[in-house]
Amino acid sequence: MLALKFAHDGFFYLGEQTDERLSGQSSATLETTDAALQAGLYSFGLLETHFSDKAERVAKEGLSLTPEDSWSVHSVAHVHEMKAEVDKGLKFMTSTEKDWRVSLR
Repeated sequence: MLALKFAHDGFFYLGEQTDERLSGQSSATLETTDAALQAGLYSFGLLETHFSDKAERVAKEGLSLTPEDSWSVHSVAHVHEMKAEVDKGLKFMTSTEKDWRVSLR
């Protein structure tokens, strides 16, 4: 997971969105206890490469495993932002605040 996180961050900061998505995609099939984090990173990579519908599905799958996963929350929030779904985005963030708020500590 540490290697995946380093790869994800490196691709993000280098502006390599496709590689960011592919690194998350290749790990999304691994059976580990970090499946939610993998889903969150993969969904963010999907989002960065304009696959917003799939990004939302993958992120919500991650949230069903670990509701406090900040990467999945981040992805869903961006999907609503990119689709100009302000009301849906606000409703999502408000309804999940108790879960993602723990990530702020």
